[in-house]
Amino acid sequence: MKTLLEQTFSQVNIGILVVDKQYIITLCNDFITNHTQQDNTEIVGSYLFNTFPTLPKKWLQRRIDSIVLLKNSSFISWEQRPSLFDFASSRPITGINEKMIQNCTLFPILDDENQVSHICITVTDATATAVTQLRLKQISNRLNKEKKEQQRLIDKLEETKNQLLQSEKMASIGQLAAGVAHEINNPVGFIKSNFASLKSYAEDINSAIGKYNDIIRTLENEVVYESVDNINNEHDVEFVLEDITSLLTESFDGISRIEDIVKSLKHFSRADTNQWEKTDINQGIEETLKVVAHELKYIAEVEKNFGELPPVECLPMQVNQVLVNLLVNAGQAIGPDKSDGKITITTQHKNQYVAIVISDNGKGINEENLVKIFDPFFTTKAVGQGTGLGLSLSYNIIKKHSGDITVESALGKGTSFTISLPITQNADDELDS
Repeated sequence: MKTLLEQTFSQVNIGILVVDKQYIITLCNDFITNHTQQDNTEIVGSYLFNTFPTLPKKWLQRRIDSIVLLKNSSFISWEQRPSLFDFASSRPITGINEKMIQNCTLFPILDDENQVSHICITVTDATATAVTQLRLKQISNRLNKEKKEQQRLIDKLEETKNQLLQSEKMASIGQLAAGVAHEINNPVGFIKSNFASLKSYAEDINSAIGKYNDIIRTLENEVVYESVDNINNEHDVEFVLEDITSLLTESFDGISRIEDIVKSLKHFSRADTNQWEKTDINQGIEETLKVVAHELKYIAEVEKNFGELPPVECLPMQVNQVLVNLLVNAGQAIGPDKSDGKITITTQHKNQYVAIVISDNGKGINEENLVKIFDPFFTTKAVGQGTGLGLSLSYNIIKKHSGDITVESALGKGTSFTISLPITQNADDELDS
């Protein structure tokens, strides 16, 4: 039985070391001698940390002392310390030698008085398991990375698709608006012409009636004079003649306003969105304000502080789209319940750039949302009130123009967007702060 135990101890494919409380090696098996290339007689009786100088001395001493004191076992996983002992491991098929990765266990050996006399250290070669797990982890990490990249590409494609749809929608609306403006222009033209004729006729009738009254007064016929006076009073002729002039003047004003709106629609909805041209930004803002007037009319007063600007090389339809998004958002941020709603639009010329600042005194945006404000599909609006694409699309349009768009906001005070556009598309100057 002793021989059997000795053979098992020597040949088992696990390293076994036994040390006393002074860290002197009292026993080891063939696994240890084979991996140290030393005889058993050289190892047994030696100081543990002299035979294995790469061991973390202070750390392992604390472990051994703790086992002596507490009489407990201690497991050291390869994930904690991959190679406690500096051994080599040989691959069974390829024969390639590499650093052995180990699991180690330390447990107490008790004497007859139930006191710890020695500590046994076992060393198990976990290289194959560790390599497999590490490779699996690498594969898993790579797959996760590829999955994230794939999801990023899918999100980017979805964003691009939605932005294209939004752009096509705006282009379609622009073409429709241009068509409507053209169709409205024709009847407005003849209505205006008819009103001009009507005004002329009214003036002629007014003049004729005045002359009739003058002639009647010269007849000195009291009965006729009284009858005419009664008719005039009955039909309030004097008021009607005055009111006709007033009504026609107001109608002319209305027609002029319609003409202005139609003109703004034509400018705003230019169909060729890919045509770069020199544009008057201040005029573009004026036209955009007319288009969104119904969104702001009962919500906010609009204050304009326009500076003298040079023409800006841009895609007018796309810049107008950005202005629409910012102005409509400003109106929605203020809301119908605020009695002193105000939107301020400021423009100024800065070196090779033009700056547009659109500020409101609405509810503001908190810091957490502010950093995500230009992210695709991000919106703080209720379901059905926003797609989360307006500001993302605006950001991309401004970047396409080699410009910049920034936002500042404070809860309860309002929000301010600043757009910087280069005057020409080959401007090399830095944005001036």
